[in-house]
Amino acid sequence: MKAKDMRDKLPNEYYYGVFCMIDVAKGYNPMLEEIIQRDEANDIAWDKGIELYDNFLESKYNTDDKSEIDCMEEYIINLNQQNET
Repeated sequence: MKAKDMRDKLPNEYYYGVFCMIDVAKGYNPMLEEIIQRDEANDIAWDKGIELYDNFLESKYNTDDKSEIDCMEEYIINLNQQNET
């Protein structure tokens, strides 16, 4: 499901997904600005979480063959690896 469709049709699930993405992304790699820092202000973390979650929903990592949290972790790991090169 596209991010906008999910926000419109399933707002509770969407915002829970944003919350989970923030938790998964927090401190994954403190050297990367687009990954949420452990001490990030909540409003900034929330904005970054929305952007990360929207991009995740549109990505190849958003699959139905494993839990959404596992998919998010793979997405963040891949994002991290892309930015290291």
